[in-house]
Amino acid sequence: MKKVLSLLIMFSIFSLSAQDSTKSEWGDPVKHEFGTDITALISNAVSFGFGPAPVTPFQFIYRFHINNKIALREQIGGNYSSTTGYNNDTNAVNYRNSLLIFQTGIEFKKQLSKRWQMYSGVDLGYSLTSYSALYEGVSFPPYNWESIYEGKTHSTNFSPLLGIRFHLSPNISLTTETAINLNYSWDNSAQTITYPNLPANNSSTTSESNTLGVNMTAPFKLYLNISF
Repeated sequence: MKKVLSLLIMFSIFSLSAQDSTKSEWGDPVKHEFGTDITALISNAVSFGFGPAPVTPFQFIYRFHINNKIALREQIGGNYSSTTGYNNDTNAVNYRNSLLIFQTGIEFKKQLSKRWQMYSGVDLGYSLTSYSALYEGVSFPPYNWESIYEGKTHSTNFSPLLGIRFHLSPNISLTTETAINLNYSWDNSAQTITYPNLPANNSSTTSESNTLGVNMTAPFKLYLNISF
């Protein structure tokens, strides 16, 4: 059912691009553009045997095109996951994780042909990750215990980027991009272990850490953009 729905959506997109009236000529500047990651949509519709699509860090992107050379961009994304199960077949486990990402930046565009465009730019970003894990079990001699581990990670990034755009029509396009990310993050976490029958054995610890690193965003994500 998911594959059928994905194929219908993709067919509608390409039908729109074929029927799109030429209100603006190819390469003419537009003001507003909204985009979203369609990698998972394509992966659900067509399987190439490479496994699931990589998780995207951004769901939505907005561009304000100042002219046909420069655009401002804003990106926002996030996700939430919750998993319940058992650890070592005895301890009940509940994991929760949430992520919120915001980035702002600028692009410099160069038209290569009627349909192809290259762009470069830079993003400044901030992300917040919140996580928690609840463990419940029984130790020997039989004492019930509960462990709660939770924390937050803040991260900032400076990301020079390079991308490519393919126009399906004057107002509908596909983009993908790569970036080198300079990240600085700081993490605060705490763990509390409680024994309802042995309160004297309860314990609590906290930790803090800071990290500076560099990584690369590979061009594995495909964005569908609609401008007007």
